[in-house]
Amino acid sequence: MLHFIDIFKKSFLDGMTSDLTNQRIIITLCIALVFSVYLFFVYRLTVRSVMYARNFNITMSMMSIVTAIVVMAIHSNVILSLGMVGALSIVRFRTAIKDPIDLLFLFWSITIGIVIGAGMFVLALLGILIVSIVLLVLNLIPAGGIAYLLVFNCADEAVLEHCKGLIKLRVKKSLIKSKTVSSKGIELTFEVKLKNSDKDAAFISELQAIDGVLHAAIVSYNGEYMK
Repeated sequence: MLHFIDIFKKSFLDGMTSDLTNQRIIITLCIALVFSVYLFFVYRLTVRSVMYARNFNITMSMMSIVTAIVVMAIHSNVILSLGMVGALSIVRFRTAIKDPIDLLFLFWSITIGIVIGAGMFVLALLGILIVSIVLLVLNLIPAGGIAYLLVFNCADEAVLEHCKGLIKLRVKKSLIKSKTVSSKGIELTFEVKLKNSDKDAAFISELQAIDGVLHAAIVSYNGEYMK
């Protein structure tokens, strides 16, 4: 009569290894390579940042192949999977992800590697097509204007009211982020959306030309800035 512990041991030992043929390895890695190249070009086409990070794109794309290798190794040997879990648990990645879209692509690449490594090629194909279509469609939707931070110094409240009038005239939306009053004058920081981004320089020149404005600057704003 078999006890529970005997059944568990038998099931565990029977599942320690599985058939991992050379043909399956080659097919899996080739499919992962095709998907990785596809991810590389999707990221290149959809990234909006001026500073395109080629190294990040290459790393993100190769993540699918590396993950597929790990999943195949884990799937083929239970004992090896336990060792990999222990080894990977002590690895710490300290690279900062500054753009949320980069985090999406990293998770997408790892997911594709897991699915392909598990042999679910149809799921990987359908998933990458659906995500690509949604990403490209959302990327084509206008952003509704680029946000900027407008920083300027003026001499007194009278000059400030004149500046506010010009700001209301030239921008679609404005919001005061900070205001500092000192013996040297008044410093303000506005979050603004311009009506025509091609005339940014002209707008700053008009603001600087007002009597009593000591300094004026405008910078692109993505929600994270340092004072």
